[in-house]
This record gives sequence, structure tokens and C-alpha cells, in this order.
Amino acid sequence: RSRGLGDVYKRQLSVRAEAMDCETLAARRAEHGFCTRAGLHCAPLAHESAGTLTTGTLRLTPSAFNTTREIDQTIRILRKILTTKGSL
Repeated sequence: RSRGLGDVYKRQLSVRAEAMDCETLAARRAEHGFCTRAGLHCAPLAHESAGTLTTGTLRLTPSAFNTTREIDQTIRILRKILTTKGSL
């Protein structure tokens, strides 16, 4: 089945953590081997409507090629980063 460009955007997750800015969170994820985008993602109007224009977000884009194990690992690493003492 052919997928349109709109299908790609349905899989993106845009997240924000109260305890850490999105650029720092992306850098910490990179230390664990994850490639993640942080910031406004060329979509200031979307960020304005979401209330994240001043903070930006961390963008995750899972795909059909990601395994359940990889998704679980992503969640585990995010929790570890955000709950580790001295993570700020």
C-alpha cells in the first residue's frame, strides 16, 4: 500500500519534560545512542497552538521498523534520564 506524506506525521510524538529543557534532554539521549530532534521543528504555528512556542519539544518518530524492544528501551532511557539525581 502506498502511504501519503500525511501518514508520516501521524507517527510523530512531541514531548516536553518539566524538569529539563528539550535540548538538554536530546543531548542526554544522544549519550545513550539515540538520535532525537529538539526545538521548534520548523513548525512555530503548531508550537504556538500547543503552548510550546517558548520551550520547544523533543520529537520522537517511531516507525514500522522499530521493535517493541526499542520502544521499551526508549521509555526506559527517558525515565532514567529524568529521574537520575543531578540530571538538571
